[in-house]
Amino acid sequence: MQRGEDSYFEDLKEKIKRDTAFDCHQYKDAYLKRRFAIRMRIHGARSYQDYMKVLDTHPEEYRELIDTLTINVTEFMRDPSVYDAFFPLLRDMISIKRREGDKRIKIWSAGCSTGEEPYSIAILLNKALGKGFGDFSVRIIASDIDEGALRKAREGLYKRDALKNLSENEIRVYFT
Repeated sequence: MQRGEDSYFEDLKEKIKRDTAFDCHQYKDAYLKRRFAIRMRIHGARSYQDYMKVLDTHPEEYRELIDTLTINVTEFMRDPSVYDAFFPLLRDMISIKRREGDKRIKIWSAGCSTGEEPYSIAILLNKALGKGFGDFSVRIIASDIDEGALRKAREGLYKRDALKNLSENEIRVYFT
């Protein structure tokens, strides 16, 4: 019995996960097929089986593939309702930490893209801590699978349109 292209599509997703620890199963198949097709055309691969051979012979292709899959769309306070809901939780956490005498705050921003999310969290923390900011040891760890995005995050340089969800006062206080 001959295997169909759908079977090789599943094999490709498993291969990517096995070889890179990047789990494609979080994406819709239609999206993956469109993105795989882009990389396949570049390499002249006519099937998923052919593309798996490309990955075997050119492991550097994984980086290009993952960059194609992980499109970084972000801005400060990107989903204001989420940050509105998060702010009281931060204040509650700070109250508990003060009561317990724990002056350490650690937050992990996974999939931080170019850094707008961890910087947005830092702004919220600054507001929640107010004048007590110096009383705490604050650490925000930001990670992303895209090294290029992380380089931009480390630079901390943003275009004005990334600030569209911030007030003029927030821009004046937190940005130069």
